[in-house]
Amino acid sequence: LTDLPKSEYDRILAGHPKEAKQALARLVISGYHPTDDAEVAIARWEKEISGGQLPESMPVVELSRSHLDTEGKMAAPHLFKTTGLQPSTSEAIRLIKGGGASFYLGEEKHAITDRNEQVTVVDGLILRAGKKKWARVKLVD
Repeated sequence: LTDLPKSEYDRILAGHPKEAKQALARLVISGYHPTDDAEVAIARWEKEISGGQLPESMPVVELSRSHLDTEGKMAAPHLFKTTGLQPSTSEAIRLIKGGGASFYLGEEKHAITDRNEQVTVVDGLILRAGKKKWARVKLVD
């Protein structure tokens, strides 16, 4: 994918794995896109994946208020399934048991550690499944 000499490739791989990954990503991306795009992608990865911060954009998922109980809550596994972040309730339970489920109210992160947890769902609630799956909830009638 690149015209990089083998000696340069070997030098990159001999360094720190994270730096090697970024250097190779720059090379591959710059072969298809402007070099600035590679830097933007790496900065985004550092912020969102490595740093665990909220992404700049994410899918918005509409959720009917009729799915909530009288207190505006929903069981965490059902919430992750209903919003499409997990394909099934069983997968959502595995995600929770593995420590990969959380939600954000504003910038404040709340880890979901109990499969029986009832999450108060408000408009704008942000859900996170693992490191890369995000959704912002929009409540509809």
